[in-house]
Amino acid sequence: MMVRRIILVVALCAGLMLSALTYGCMSVEAGQPLKRLKPSQYPTFTDDNNLIDLREAINRDLTYLNRLDDNKSFNYGPDVYTVKQLKESLNDFLDAMKRFKGNLDLLNNYIRQHYAVYGYSGNNSPDAVTFTGYFVPTLRGSLDSSDTFRYPLYRPPEELNKVMPFLTRKEIDAGALVGRGLELLYVDDRVDLFFLHIQGSGVIELDTNEVLYVGYAGTNGHDYKSIGKLLLEENKMENKSVSMQGIKAYLREHPQEMDRIMAHNPSYVFFTTTPEIGICASNVPLVAGRAIATDLRIYPQGALAYISTQKAVLDKAGRITGYSPLSRFVVNQDTGKAIVGPTRVDFFWGMGKYAEIQAGTMRQSGKLYFLAKKQPQKEQEKKPKTIKNDNKPTKATVKQKDR
Repeated sequence: MMVRRIILVVALCAGLMLSALTYGCMSVEAGQPLKRLKPSQYPTFTDDNNLIDLREAINRDLTYLNRLDDNKSFNYGPDVYTVKQLKESLNDFLDAMKRFKGNLDLLNNYIRQHYAVYGYSGNNSPDAVTFTGYFVPTLRGSLDSSDTFRYPLYRPPEELNKVMPFLTRKEIDAGALVGRGLELLYVDDRVDLFFLHIQGSGVIELDTNEVLYVGYAGTNGHDYKSIGKLLLEENKMENKSVSMQGIKAYLREHPQEMDRIMAHNPSYVFFTTTPEIGICASNVPLVAGRAIATDLRIYPQGALAYISTQKAVLDKAGRITGYSPLSRFVVNQDTGKAIVGPTRVDFFWGMGKYAEIQAGTMRQSGKLYFLAKKQPQKEQEKKPKTIKNDNKPTKATVKQKDR
């Protein structure tokens, strides 16, 4: 496999059965998850990663925004910004990064003068926001069934959206779709396939040495249930062991329990091949380390954001030896079925072993902010008491988290 800077799209888009979500009205009286900060309350913006990747992430985000009506609006707590204003803001930020040549002191001063910053209203709490991670897995597969490659990825049946909820995972795994010609391809590992359903997109290395990208194409409409939570409740695992790696190890060490445990999650994902490595909720490729998934009914899709949390420090063997700050600018481009409410954020790590370890073990508290260029008073629209939340993703996609 090629070694290169990972710029990926994630089907997940992160998403989760967005087609099944209903977007309604949000009342101001219910309390705003975002509040506009005074400049004295702004954090000191630092960045532990290459700003070149940030530039690429913003440009890809502009591709998404350019597809929208300029008058479409997004909620930033008490304020409303149009797509036109978001694009102006992102282009201005790109210009500022270029002008200051990565000097974060100058960039901080510029942000304080020219940008409105919105923070999650609970940021002062030590457990303000919970950050988890996701990545793009790689599986071995074949276009033909065999004793080695015997676990199918299915295309969506024609009747899928007409009969909801559809068959459960247990029924499908028992063979309910066999003989209908819906098999997209076959993989050699049932556990990895289960987690491909959770991540929502992946890379398949075929036995012919070809590579296919697969992404979300539909879901059976059943609610997602965490098998990690099940294993905790049954005292099969300790809390510190409930990571993706820990759950995989448990399933492989207890194959006799696999059917029952996997059937606990009735949600099932259907796949399609894609020209790129998945598609996110904004329908653009994600840049590894520069994208987050949030509840897009609450937070503005396509917005420039800033996160402050922790990441694992790994040794050469991939073991966690400690933690260091993860503080960087990101773009809010994705969503996920378990990414619900104002306190959940999923961080996109990309692809490869490092990304898999980081994503599989990440569960850290932290802080979340959104930035937008200040608008002249007459152009800054104030949100009425009740407003239809327009923070909708543009494409139904799926990503689930086993948390």
